[in-house]
Amino acid sequence: DHRDLHSFPTRRFSDLLLTHFWWGSVFLINVPLVILALAGVLLIVPETAEPGGHRLDFAGTLLVAGSLFLLVDAIIEAPTRGWTGAFTLAEGAAALAGLGLFTWWELRIPNPLIDLRVFAVRAFSAAAASVTVIFFALFGSLFVLTQYLQLVHGYSPLSAGLRALPFALAIGAMSPVSPILASRFGTRLVIPAGLALMGLGLLDLSTVGVHTAYPPIALAVAIMGAGMGLVMAPASTTIMDTVPAHQAGAGSAINDTIREVGGALGIAIVGSLAAAVYRSQLTHALVARHTSGLVVHIATSSVAAADAAGQQAGGVPGRELVAAAHSAFVDAMAMGVRVAAGVALVSAVVAIFALPRRREVQATQTAVVTEVTRAASPVLLPAA
Repeated sequence: DHRDLHSFPTRRFSDLLLTHFWWGSVFLINVPLVILALAGVLLIVPETAEPGGHRLDFAGTLLVAGSLFLLVDAIIEAPTRGWTGAFTLAEGAAALAGLGLFTWWELRIPNPLIDLRVFAVRAFSAAAASVTVIFFALFGSLFVLTQYLQLVHGYSPLSAGLRALPFALAIGAMSPVSPILASRFGTRLVIPAGLALMGLGLLDLSTVGVHTAYPPIALAVAIMGAGMGLVMAPASTTIMDTVPAHQAGAGSAINDTIREVGGALGIAIVGSLAAAVYRSQLTHALVARHTSGLVVHIATSSVAAADAAGQQAGGVPGRELVAAAHSAFVDAMAMGVRVAAGVALVSAVVAIFALPRRREVQATQTAVVTEVTRAASPVLLPAA
């Protein structure tokens, strides 16, 4: 049912790159785009730096980058090393200690990488948490969904990408509407509604099976996109509105950073959980059929490896191996997606109480400017 896509010029271009070059070559399109963007910034965007700009906080940069690396690595490798393994626990503890040290350092120096005092503002923290959760759910679910479409349904990378278009279309439809809804009903209603929609879409996605047709998948993906479209504009606006004007750049950087952190954690947690469930279920299924240890080891490493092992075995044993792997992967995907759905739905409830009412927003914006400016005064901060 995806032969009609083979005539697309983009498919031919993608096939050409993947046939003659390494898989990473498909990302090279970003190079000329980045060059154009840099040229546009230099030529058009006005200077917004504060007079007498400060040096970059290298210590803070290294601390937060190193801590996040350790945290993500601990989660990703936990299914292999063991969730309670000594290395996993040590790496997780080091990550938490590094984040604690980063917090202490940022509150100590006069010109921090991120002014963490803005997180004391309820509107800012709630909006930032909502963005983090929405990207956690998005990246985590798409990580397993793309594998499901390609390895279980057999779609090509381009075909799988095109079948995720309902998500993008729903975001495009809801993003212009969400600011209007936020101004009419308030972010306290719109952001939780978006998180709830994302959660419901994920729950719907978790019901797919090995042979589920595409339309139900498209519906679930579209519901997820609508939820994300509702959240992003109001949450980003809230983040920027609660940051003092002289820290607009820092506010924008925080907004971008929490997206990446949420996405990285989503892939790490949902992906690790799905991998653990897949490995456990397929191991039990194959051991019950008295499959050789070597085949079990290969097949449980990934569903792609199981497909290859099944093709090599051939006949009924090969088909049974592939069927067992696909069934285990669908169950594993459902478990991971349900976790993401749970996070989104719980966050929707929390956001209702965490986000301020509309009448509190103006007072909050005035208070944060006064508080952050006063707190950042060199008189109140110890020297670096």
